[in-house]
Amino acid sequence: MAIDPYNIFTQNGAPTFKRWDHWGHVTPNVEYSEGIRPTGEYMPAPYLPAIRFDQYFEEFKVVSDGKPVSMDSSGFLVPSGLKVEALNYVTVANASGIPAADAAATIFYTANDVARGIKDPAGNPVSIGEPVVKYFFNIAGGTPLTQTTFISEPVGIADYDFWGHPGGDGVNPATFNKYNFNLQSRVGFLTDYVIQLPVVVNTATYLAAPFSGMATVIAAPGSLSPGMFLVYDTNSNFVSAGYELTSSNFSSCIAQVLEVRTDFPRDYLDEVRSRYTELGPLEAMPGTATAGLSSEMYYSGGYGMVTINLIHR
Repeated sequence: MAIDPYNIFTQNGAPTFKRWDHWGHVTPNVEYSEGIRPTGEYMPAPYLPAIRFDQYFEEFKVVSDGKPVSMDSSGFLVPSGLKVEALNYVTVANASGIPAADAAATIFYTANDVARGIKDPAGNPVSIGEPVVKYFFNIAGGTPLTQTTFISEPVGIADYDFWGHPGGDGVNPATFNKYNFNLQSRVGFLTDYVIQLPVVVNTATYLAAPFSGMATVIAAPGSLSPGMFLVYDTNSNFVSAGYELTSSNFSSCIAQVLEVRTDFPRDYLDEVRSRYTELGPLEAMPGTATAGLSSEMYYSGGYGMVTINLIHR
C-alpha cells in the first residue's frame, strides 16, 4: 500500500481544517453596584405599623433612619427587631399557648394603623392592640405554632426614613393605596459605613423620648466601651454583645463600637440662652432650652454619642 507523503506527519494521518473567529464572545458582566448602598427594587413591608407622623406631608413613617433592617420571606424590608419579636413570640407560644404569646408581645398595631387600612401578612385588616408578628405564624395550627413569615438577620441599616408601603408595585398608579399620592416607590439601605448614634440609658427612656422611633444605642452609663460588638433588640436599637462573639450571636452582630463620648454638654452650650423656651421639645433650640444637648441626644433622651462601624454586612 502506498503511503501518502502529505499525511505522514499529520495527527492521525489525516489533516484537519482550522476555523477561527477573531471577534469571539464577551463574558457577561457580573458587577451590579457598590456594596455600600446596594442597588435593588427594595420596598418596606405593607404590614409595618406606623412609628411617627410627619406634619408636613401628613403621612406616617414606618422605619426610622439608622435602624437595622432585615428582609422578610417575601423580600420586603422590615425593622430587624421583628425577628427578635417573632423568636420571643413563638418561644412563649410553644411553652404556654397563644394567649401567653400575645401577652408577651411588645410591638402592636394601633388606631393609626387601622385608620391607614393596614393588613397583616395573612391579608386580614389589623385590629388595635394586635401583635404585629401574630400572623407570622399559623395561629390556627395549635401549639407549637408553625411560622409562615420569616425574618432574616440584618442586611444593613435604613439609609433614611421609610414611608409606609405605597401599594401595589409602587410604580403603577392603579395599584397605589392613594391613586394620586406616592412619596416613595423604592427604598435603600446602608451596609459598610461609620455612623453616629445617641446612646440612651435604657428602653424605658427610649420609649418615653419626644421623638419616637429614632435609632439609638441602648446602654447604661459606663457599660459601653470602644471595641465592643453590637447586636440589636426588639425595638431595632443597637445593644452591646461585649468583646467576644459566640456562635449564638455572631449572625446578629451588625456593628462594632469605635468611640463613646459622654462629655456633654460641651463648649458651655448649656450657658447659651435659647431665645424661645415655651416651644415643644422638638422645636427647642440648642442651648438652655435643651440643657446644652444636641438634637440627637435631646430628641432621644440620650446622655452621649457613639460612633460605630457597620460590619459583617
